Amino acid sequence: MTGSGTPLPLARFRVERHDEGYRLEIEDEAGGRLELIASAEQIDVIVEALDDVLAEDDALADEDDEADEDPDEEDADDDDDEDDDDDDDD
Repeated sequence: MTGSGTPLPLARFRVERHDEGYRLEIEDEAGGRLELIASAEQIDVIVEALDDVLAEDDALADEDDEADEDPDEEDADDDDDEDDDDDDDD
């Protein structure tokens, strides 16, 4: 975790309470380790940033799911509803 070159995949992330706030330990797959002390306010900022990114990912996944739905299948469901309406008239 030298800060230069290609980022390596995350291998481990740990948070512990510390006298000055929270101790964060981040380790990459090559064994590089970064240890930081963060305040409660800084942890809140990290959590909010992660929530925002995950919410965006969820929204994109939902859009992809909607795009993958078969439009003919929806039309077939609509046709069934129309048939049900005709039965009510009798």
